[in-house]
Amino acid sequence: MKFADLLMQNAAERGLKYVFGLPGSGFPMDAMEAGRKAGVEFVHVSHESSAAIIAAYYGAGLDTAGLAIGVKGVGAGNMAGGIANVFFERKPVVCVFEAGPTESNVDLVQVADHSAMFASITKSFNVLQRPTANDTLRDAIALATDGRSGPVVLDFPSDFDDGDCGELPVESPRYVEESPDSGSLERAQALIDRSNRPLVVVGADVATTGASQDLMTFVEAI
Repeated sequence: MKFADLLMQNAAERGLKYVFGLPGSGFPMDAMEAGRKAGVEFVHVSHESSAAIIAAYYGAGLDTAGLAIGVKGVGAGNMAGGIANVFFERKPVVCVFEAGPTESNVDLVQVADHSAMFASITKSFNVLQRPTANDTLRDAIALATDGRSGPVVLDFPSDFDDGDCGELPVESPRYVEESPDSGSLERAQALIDRSNRPLVVVGADVATTGASQDLMTFVEAI
């Protein structure tokens, strides 16, 4: 399965009916065609920054990561503002960009160091490699939605040539959040038992992790 097909089939299976971006040539065009076959519409935006923001809020409404697609260099630079906004607002999105050839260290037209560009405004950055592309995609989605949601960027090297990436994995994500150990829970219980007027301070993570009812049960119990 080619990565464009892998990406759009994954989007369809997660309930996404739309992905967002501003295509130029190369991989984004392949993604548009793959989306047509998978029943996922590629929505053209007027600016790449909007693609990241719209995709993130659309994904958040479906309890998954949205998907934005852009071209290398100038497209990635334009989307950086939207990615920064999503990072600060803690919304889940995976942004996929075509990038310069993996072996190239020379100045090329519209090529930039995406890793440096996004280092401080993403949860993770990865360069896709054909043998592990499906695992990298799966992990990116899991990371974007885990805990404090946020943007994850994936680069699709222009010399990747969209070769065979294997089939979409069916197993659950490998990125699994650790549960607190029993000792920590026992110490917390002891502190609560000794308190007279316990104060509970909560943040947005309660809602993003679906723990609102658990929180109410806890508050009523103490």
